[in-house]
Amino acid sequence: MLKLQKSNFLKIKLFMKCDAMYYSSDFKKYKFIEIEKKDNIYKINFNKVETFNSICFEFLREISEAVRDSNECKDTKYTVLTGKGKYFTSGMDLKQFLEWKTEGIIANQESIKKDLAEFVNCFLYHDKPLIGALNGPAIGGGVAMTNFFDYKIVSEDTYFLLPFVKFGITPTDLISYTLPNTIGILKANEMLLLGKSLTAKEAYDLKLINEIVKKENLWESVIKVTNRFNKFKVENIKAVKNVSKYHDRQILEDWSRREIESFVECLCRPEFYKSIIKKENV
Repeated sequence: MLKLQKSNFLKIKLFMKCDAMYYSSDFKKYKFIEIEKKDNIYKINFNKVETFNSICFEFLREISEAVRDSNECKDTKYTVLTGKGKYFTSGMDLKQFLEWKTEGIIANQESIKKDLAEFVNCFLYHDKPLIGALNGPAIGGGVAMTNFFDYKIVSEDTYFLLPFVKFGITPTDLISYTLPNTIGILKANEMLLLGKSLTAKEAYDLKLINEIVKKENLWESVIKVTNRFNKFKVENIKAVKNVSKYHDRQILEDWSRREIESFVECLCRPEFYKSIIKKENV
């Protein structure tokens, strides 16, 4: 009897060891995001809390790479993006532009275009169901990502904001295409042209998001959604998703290229640098 108990103990210990390795080990270490693989979910967790998950270009590249890696991961069925702290993302990190100044922005414009294009394409060509679990406000690129998600759950304190006109820049990340098609041209214009924010309730009423939950229930709601997906073969879900997006992809890539050209042209103007200096001095 003692021998049997010892054997069972060793099995349990070995199982726990393997389980810990499965969840914590084999992922590339990123500077601004954390990766976790659990319950058929590839979780991408934004972790730049000190600046409210603001997106610099290194962060942008990390998101693109992680989303692509998730798409290729054979051990998971779903990709979930969420964030730590109060914000899902506070949008573009202006610090990098302050450091570059106009001359540096001009010098880096080709790499900026490449980073933006890869960011858009990682979502356009993502086959797995993409779930957004927004833990707080989504500004700029956070609104763009919301449009890319197949299912969107947000905490009660979430709001959506596009401050393009404030800085004299044009929309990117396909926002000028996806937003009017999702919430209608009138409401999209209020956000794009007037910088009006949307509350979580307004976003729900406009069909931008699927659910509003208490922040502490956010991950529980993600699990409930994946359990609903689990009733079907993931290959069938992927097939439906790919067919529904097949026609759009070439159109969206072309649209994205035009957006990026316009956006980067605006960044290279001295007026943009002056606008962020003004914001920093307020």
